[in-house]
Amino acid sequence: MDEQSKDEPLPAPLDLATALRRVLGESDLDWENSSCPEVLRIIDEYVERLTKGEDASECMPMVKLHLEECPDCCAECDALLRVLGFGGGEQQRA
Repeated sequence: MDEQSKDEPLPAPLDLATALRRVLGESDLDWENSSCPEVLRIIDEYVERLTKGEDASECMPMVKLHLEECPDCCAECDALLRVLGFGGGEQQRA
């Protein structure tokens, strides 16, 4: 490590959702040809937003659309919500 890099300030820590968006960002997904594996890569962020009371469908509208069309991914979302103690996921996702 050189002297210059020792003096540079460290970046501010990111919250989990921001870090995930940067690494796995929704905009990086090919939504015209989306597949379940792409949605399942970021479903945890979607569920995290729901559990915090955020409008996940506003932040991640393409995930919401996929969940409306795909019963398997919808079931995965509901299961995550139940595991986190949010009962029947269907009401939480609405």
